[in-house]
Amino acid sequence: MIEIKLKTKKEKVKIFIMIGLLSFALFLNYYFHFLLHSSTVFTHFFYIPIIFACIWWRWKGLLVALFLSLNMIFYQVFYAHSFGSKYDDLLTHMMFIFVAFLIVGLRRQTDKAEEETKTWHENFSQIFNTTGNGLVVIDRDFNIMQFNDMFSNLTGLKKEEIAGKKCFDVFHCAHCHTPNCSMNIILKGKDRVECETEKERKDGSKIFCILTATPFRGQGGEIVGIVEDFKDITYRKSAEAALIKSEERYRSFVKGIRGIAYQTDINYSPIFFHGAIEQITGYTEEELIAGKPKWNQIIYRDDLPAIYKSLEKIIKSPCYSCEPYEREYRILRKDGQIRWVRETVQNACDKSGKPILIQGILYDITERKQSEESLQKCEARFLHAQKMEAVGRLAGGIAHDFNNILTIINGTSDLLLDEIKEDNPLYFDIEQIHKASERATSLTNHLLAFSRKQILQPKILDLNFVVTEMEKMLKRLLGSDIELLTFLDNGLWRVKADQGQIEQIIMNLAVNARDAMPHGGTLTIRTENVTLDKDHCTVMQEARPGRFVHLSVEDTGIGMDKDTLNKIFEPFFTTKEQGEGTGLGLSTIYGIVKQHEGWVSVYSEKGYGSTFGIYLPALLVKKQVAFKEAVSRQDFKGSGERILVIEDDEGVRSFAKRALEKNGYKVFESSNALDALSLFDREYGDFSLVLCDVVLPDLNGVELVDRLMAKQPRLPVLMCSGYYTNQKSQWSVISERNLHFIKKPYNTYELLKAIKEAIDSSNNRK
Repeated sequence: MIEIKLKTKKEKVKIFIMIGLLSFALFLNYYFHFLLHSSTVFTHFFYIPIIFACIWWRWKGLLVALFLSLNMIFYQVFYAHSFGSKYDDLLTHMMFIFVAFLIVGLRRQTDKAEEETKTWHENFSQIFNTTGNGLVVIDRDFNIMQFNDMFSNLTGLKKEEIAGKKCFDVFHCAHCHTPNCSMNIILKGKDRVECETEKERKDGSKIFCILTATPFRGQGGEIVGIVEDFKDITYRKSAEAALIKSEERYRSFVKGIRGIAYQTDINYSPIFFHGAIEQITGYTEEELIAGKPKWNQIIYRDDLPAIYKSLEKIIKSPCYSCEPYEREYRILRKDGQIRWVRETVQNACDKSGKPILIQGILYDITERKQSEESLQKCEARFLHAQKMEAVGRLAGGIAHDFNNILTIINGTSDLLLDEIKEDNPLYFDIEQIHKASERATSLTNHLLAFSRKQILQPKILDLNFVVTEMEKMLKRLLGSDIELLTFLDNGLWRVKADQGQIEQIIMNLAVNARDAMPHGGTLTIRTENVTLDKDHCTVMQEARPGRFVHLSVEDTGIGMDKDTLNKIFEPFFTTKEQGEGTGLGLSTIYGIVKQHEGWVSVYSEKGYGSTFGIYLPALLVKKQVAFKEAVSRQDFKGSGERILVIEDDEGVRSFAKRALEKNGYKVFESSNALDALSLFDREYGDFSLVLCDVVLPDLNGVELVDRLMAKQPRLPVLMCSGYYTNQKSQWSVISERNLHFIKKPYNTYELLKAIKEAIDSSNNRK
């Protein structure tokens, strides 16, 4: 609207000027023609409005020119007619009309050229300002001559802040004022400069650009400056930096993991490997990439079929629908070691969905596998121990009643054999009953030894002395076709153990070795000192660090397979024919050794014999073991000593009374604590010894003895029990107070011996 108003106002001014010129021309025309009667001068005044009209209005101005020219011709003709003059000036007037046409034509050509120039400038300005790159024209003195809007945006400056400034003040970089400046390079004759540069904006931030500089030439072809084109690549540079950072993080991650990331084609030909390659496989990345060896060549051969099967499944699975496949297998390291690895693998496809790659990551899980194997062994040992404990509880639970019964059977048959002569027909039957009772007693002891419920009477032992004392008996036991060898350590440490139990261990192992060598062989017994550390304990089951005495029994027999080795300590398990063994020999050894806080090791191979190792805690003291010489039953007979028998089982009490009375003792009996206290008071405590059961119906036997000894402090006491648990038998209390003890079942000889020792011990203290 503003431009239209300006144009209209301009046109009005032109019209006013034309009206003034025409009015002035008409006035002169009237004045000269009518007052001065002249026709020469006034006609020239009409040329002025004609020229102005043609210049201002082009073709429209011709109408004015024609009007004025016709007017002059009219006046000229009228004047000539009126005044009788000639038509001399008509040709002149016609010439001025032609000039008017010529002026209008030239003006039109000029306007067309101006319009084209204006259109070109507008198009150039539009292109210059709408291009995606920043453009700037710089003269040889580094002054900014022209720039576009994008350049202003790149610099962060307004247009008025850029115009007339030096380029290095507006858009500075490291190349400014150096030979690498694009202006200096162009002035040296180079036609084009292209490079990446970092520019500093007004706010101090940095942007990255691709700079393209070309010469800017004058009309004569001389270089008057340069044109610089800046393409903003900050986003691309940021993306590249992010990509580089991401790749660095990826490489750092892959390098830091304890696994191997890989990619192969579907034929298992490697594309890349990264990670702990050499640590896991022993091969370098270059060796695997070169296919020396191929990956399938280092997979353990027994695992290859499963690997190929899973590989086929992965390849045939549709892309993006195949869940990562996990598998565990073994590989063969370069140094020959076998390692376990866990692999997570998946396929990768091209745009058509065809599988072209296999990619995954794998970790070394050898330690985990070893831990799992150790855990499985521990679980197996735990289950085995639970099974052993269950049998032990069963054995301990029935021991009391069963031992009371065996005491009655064993003792009564023993008394009958003393009464009946050997030629009596009943003697043989009673003897068989007695032998059966002894076998039952031995069987019970085996069960209790296995379950670690036996009451031990440990003392300091020299195992060399025990082995030496048993050597003659062992040779008779083994027979002439089996050679017995002993290798005994002269500086052997002592152990604290029950000598009878240690002898039973050696005897059971010797019997088993003899049965394993039906065609003869060699049995070797060794003793030695061993010190174990944590490393030894990792390869030896149930071992612990410390000092131990090692007793080994080695045979050259038929040996055992793995399945047999896993069961040998189970109660009632035997490889012998039915009726030839109880299956309690090795389980008894296991229980005895455990009760002595040791352990048993076994090594055996089918056809190569067996070696049993017994490990017992060592005592670093030296004390010789002493044995008493054997004595006869006559030495244990009494001479009228008064014995108080306190036993709740009538059968056991009756046997004890008869056995003692038959061998010179005077017996008083009681079935419970209350009666015993009353009887003791009635007899004024006049007893040579009290034989008391530990478990009574109305009071604990130890507590009863305390009450009796409170009345007679020097009273000899002999405790007995058929229980073998510490809680029931009160063994810890009895042992701590040095009370004499006899375990059930017992026979006449054992009873007389125990009573005699208790009385003699008391007399010695007096």
